[in-house]
Amino acid sequence: MKFEPISYEHAAYLTGKRPWDVSRDCALLVSAHLEAMRTYKSNTCIVGIDIYNVEAEAYGCKIEEPDKTGVPVFREPLVESVDEMMALQLNPAHDGRMPMILRVAQQIAEERPDADIRIPLSGPFTIACHLLGLENMICEIFMNPEPCVSALMHLAGNQILYGRTAVEHGFGITFFESSVTPPLLSPQLFSEKVLPSLKKILTNLSDCEPDIQFIIGGDTVHLAHAISSLQASYIICPVETDQERFMSIVACNPEMKVRINMNPSVFLPGNHKAALDEAKRTFNIARKYQNTSIGTLLPFDADSDIVNEISDFLINSHHI
Repeated sequence: MKFEPISYEHAAYLTGKRPWDVSRDCALLVSAHLEAMRTYKSNTCIVGIDIYNVEAEAYGCKIEEPDKTGVPVFREPLVESVDEMMALQLNPAHDGRMPMILRVAQQIAEERPDADIRIPLSGPFTIACHLLGLENMICEIFMNPEPCVSALMHLAGNQILYGRTAVEHGFGITFFESSVTPPLLSPQLFSEKVLPSLKKILTNLSDCEPDIQFIIGGDTVHLAHAISSLQASYIICPVETDQERFMSIVACNPEMKVRINMNPSVFLPGNHKAALDEAKRTFNIARKYQNTSIGTLLPFDADSDIVNEISDFLINSHHI
């Protein structure tokens, strides 16, 4: 069974640097990701530390430096109304940290030509929540949905441009849209008001990149049918949801790869037995379906020995 430990801020930890410093320095970010790939014998890399902030910052949101080893966060919305989003444009060659992310990916590719290197892109609703504020955007899409749908379609168009730029540079794409997860947004609002913008993205990028990963975390079991309808090549089964039920729903699309996530807390120091028990639990779900893997988003200070023990265990899981 393939094991996929995903490193964002943990990559900074492996090099003894703060996530803030690594997130804003090309050389540090390259070094951190290469170290994570070496440490975990991985041939995959999603480039970035604070992946949900990149587009928001490129639009003009201020990202604040956190204390000590915290992950960079945004504080203040950029716009006061949904209508203001319609004038926002992105240029991946010039805006914010997007050019740096592409440079980092290129340098990693030069060091690891065998690797599957991906550019992380935020989904339109997640970006809108940054721009307007999470509570404001949720209220607006409930009370005044049509302007919100138009704004999401506009933001989707900008993300298509960013995605095409990534593909033109030779990289894969991983989309992240976890702000839609219940109870933040109802399944009905997601399907009726947000899903069209996501389908626009996949439809428009499918001609240049058929292998698009789409990540929605949280308690997504009630979104499983809608997520499956996106026809992405790869999704996740989050640890926060009913994983058995989620997998039974998405199994109708056997060609889609599904990463079944482990609880990330078991990778903190001192949790060797808990990590093994969690690996067995997720393996017993994954073994029932085609095209599955097991993975996790590693905490900042994850214990590398535990990560590698679980990797070895799952690689040899056919003996279980």
